[in-house]
Amino acid sequence: MALSLLEQWEEKKVVEEESVMRDTAPVFLVVYGGEENEDLGDLSEYEMVGCDDILVPYEIPVVSKRLKSVLSALADFEPPRGLNNPLRDKDLAVVDIQGRGHKATIISLAGEPELGGFCDTPRLKGQIESTVSLYEEDFVIRLNGSEEDYECLGDVRGGCG
Repeated sequence: MALSLLEQWEEKKVVEEESVMRDTAPVFLVVYGGEENEDLGDLSEYEMVGCDDILVPYEIPVVSKRLKSVLSALADFEPPRGLNNPLRDKDLAVVDIQGRGHKATIISLAGEPELGGFCDTPRLKGQIESTVSLYEEDFVIRLNGSEEDYECLGDVRGGCG
């Protein structure tokens, strides 16, 4: 009898785990400039960022459709071949999202992303900002507690700070 109950519990647990990730939510992923993706068809209809990189909408599995859950899922999401996820690649974490009582929603990220050149920053920022704009109209993004750190991310001219 104990084995039967254990098997039922394990089956229920598997079903619950599968159902937790059944929801999907839209985000943006990136197709690097010059790469082709036959699954997406004509890429000219999508927004361009950076060095001819293209932001494409994509549905990812999420626990909840709340913005913090969506961005956290995106930060961990391994994209299919032909698509890229700069947020995951740059090892940034979604720390908090504050909306109540603020004029604009505040998205707090943490990490020290290593950016690999001129094209990397607009690719990363474009993905984050376009994804957030699907859920919030007015928002600010902070990196390690600072809006300036986010705005100056990848500044190679030395004009920030």
